[in-house]
Amino acid sequence: METLALLRDVPLFGDFSDDELADLLSRGELKQYRPGERIIRCGDPGSFLGVVLEGTAQALREDPDGQPVVLGDIPTGAYFGEISLISGDATTAHVVAETSCQILEVPHQEMSEVLIQHPAAMKHVARTIALRLRPRTEEETRAAEAAAPETAAEPQAGVCLLAVSADRNALQYEFCDLGNEMNNFSGEIAGLNEAQATHSSAGVRWEETETIEGTLPAAAESVLKRLMSRLGVGEGQPLPLTAIGHRVPHGGEHYSAPAAVDQGVCDDLAALGDRLCPADCDALAAIEAFAQAAPDVPQVAAFDTAFFAAMPPAAFMHAAPYEWYGEHGLRRYGRDGLVHQQAVLLAAAHLHRRPEGLNLIVCNLAEAPSVCAVANGRGVDVSPGLTDLATVPGATTAGDTDLELILRAPAVLGLSEAEVTRTLQEDAGLWALSGLSGDLPDLLEFARAGNERAGLAADLFCHRVRKLIGAYFAVLGRVDALVFTGAWGMGLPALRARICNGLAGLGLELDDNLNSAPPTDARGVSDIARGGAATRLLLAPTDRHRMVAAAAAEVVGHGDVCAAILARRRPIPIGVSVRHVHLSKEHVEALYGPGHKLTFRAPLSQPGQFACEEVLDIVGVKGRINGVRVLGPERPETQVEVSRTECFQVGVRAPIRMSGELDGTPGLSLAGPAGEAELDHGAICARRHLHASPEEAMTLGLRHRDEISVRVGGERSLVFNEVAVRVHPDYRLDMHIDTDEANAARLDQGAVGYVESVDLRV
Repeated sequence: METLALLRDVPLFGDFSDDELADLLSRGELKQYRPGERIIRCGDPGSFLGVVLEGTAQALREDPDGQPVVLGDIPTGAYFGEISLISGDATTAHVVAETSCQILEVPHQEMSEVLIQHPAAMKHVARTIALRLRPRTEEETRAAEAAAPETAAEPQAGVCLLAVSADRNALQYEFCDLGNEMNNFSGEIAGLNEAQATHSSAGVRWEETETIEGTLPAAAESVLKRLMSRLGVGEGQPLPLTAIGHRVPHGGEHYSAPAAVDQGVCDDLAALGDRLCPADCDALAAIEAFAQAAPDVPQVAAFDTAFFAAMPPAAFMHAAPYEWYGEHGLRRYGRDGLVHQQAVLLAAAHLHRRPEGLNLIVCNLAEAPSVCAVANGRGVDVSPGLTDLATVPGATTAGDTDLELILRAPAVLGLSEAEVTRTLQEDAGLWALSGLSGDLPDLLEFARAGNERAGLAADLFCHRVRKLIGAYFAVLGRVDALVFTGAWGMGLPALRARICNGLAGLGLELDDNLNSAPPTDARGVSDIARGGAATRLLLAPTDRHRMVAAAAAEVVGHGDVCAAILARRRPIPIGVSVRHVHLSKEHVEALYGPGHKLTFRAPLSQPGQFACEEVLDIVGVKGRINGVRVLGPERPETQVEVSRTECFQVGVRAPIRMSGELDGTPGLSLAGPAGEAELDHGAICARRHLHASPEEAMTLGLRHRDEISVRVGGERSLVFNEVAVRVHPDYRLDMHIDTDEANAARLDQGAVGYVESVDLRV
């Protein structure tokens, strides 16, 4: 049987396309084994993940007499070597061919890279590791699989960015502190008069209403005052801003990249606002308002149209008198370029490809939709033209409209030309067609309930999107992925199913189960295509402000930060471990009385671990520390964990050790309400370490017993080197440091860090 066909039948690779399976084959080596031939020898270094494509293998160990004991069969479609993949340890069993076997052997490094790009396969391997290392109940297994990876940016001390978007009668903003993401907050001032301002910070939402003068300068001052208040910056002190980035809808033909704002840029925007795009007047007004409020802070314009600077004339020209373009600049410029560019970057990261090598179709589906063709990472065609009357119908916009309708409507309907234009741009679209709502989620619900006009509106929307997809397939010739983004594209499985229905001939085959519950990677991207489909179907999140912040960082000379912002790397929670004691059963009874059981007080970050109601005193040759918390449950040996400062306080020279490594450690005395306990060993300063489940470790590209460097931001940003990695199914992602280390970095509760490098194995 063809090797690709064999790989398709392996459950681990259920979501892989043929191209991805071929890539996997190129990374590994196919080997044939005869019955009884050894594939892995117990005790040898684990170096590959083996996948049984044909035949059956067995896992064996030898009993004390040297006789083989069968641990289990490894049938066709199963794999082995996954424990070494995450632990790096030597193998603990022989693997022998029971029948003639064909095995695909993929080196661990190659397999790790593949798994990072396929969350479903990673989860499959993580589950297998968990079951092998520790039997789980079904409920525990579900809980272990429930956590989805978060996304965030790489920190960079001293780089603080404000991203701004002014649109019509509202101002949206987001503050990004690359040194300490807990400082980040965002908000919107809507109305600009008796403004309702909504703000969000560190996952906590609150609302407040303030009355401000109905101008953008007043809104800018309000945002900057709130920023100074949030960061504790006093009046008269400089703003902690590296740059202010502005989303500018239109850059004309002048700008193919973000630009530092100067008088020339403002003049260009003013001219464009007068001639082509009234929305630019809002962006220009916001730039001028923030320049007045923060004159010493560099400002950067990030243009939506820049992403489409590579459009060929055949795509952007209208078949109108050439002078309309040559003398007045009337052409197709595109829209939502920042959204489409972000979708390209996220798709490239998910597919493990360079953006410059990708052909994509991006469907930004929301109240103001747009569809884009991407060739070699750049926008080469896009549905919106000069206005919304050349794209997919929106919530209240007509979309692609026959010119004859516009010309005849005034006479037929008794409306002025201005009234017709306003109607098509503001009172048409899905709302007008359905007579019920312009919100597609509502229309799909009404359609399911049998409302014909709602069904018509939904069908028309999907038909127009599907027609553009087909057209862009013809334009591109080869399409690597169709990407859905925007609120509707990301949030409506039924919409995606309707659009993809009938597109199998183009290689677009949607998996119903994945579409209903999309698995996400570390950047929030999902692949919902059927395994083996020729073209991937991706979902990519939208964050215009992140793109504006990245553009601002790049222009003011922080290109490394720009790349990190776009990478959306996963933060690691930092837990500060204060002094505490783990007690053996013997010492629990010695300190608190015979038969005493530790009393639960509060859970800790790691499952099954908890703080107890019980406290005790640590007594050394130089002093005493009162009221030290006991942690549960009981342990085989008593262990006292203190910081270096506390070692001086009590007079003990405790070494830096991992928990449980107590040989050769000094002892001290413990005093409880019922008695004392003299320890001849057990005092340590805990080595900084990172707990992770197998899936979390694979997401971060880490293995058990790695040493890593972790960067933390904040007031005293620093890098913690030699952080020991510990991986186990019972662990949850959390880095532990002691109070001395936390004080050195001035870390508060809720701090996070990021893996800067993997140093070595210990």
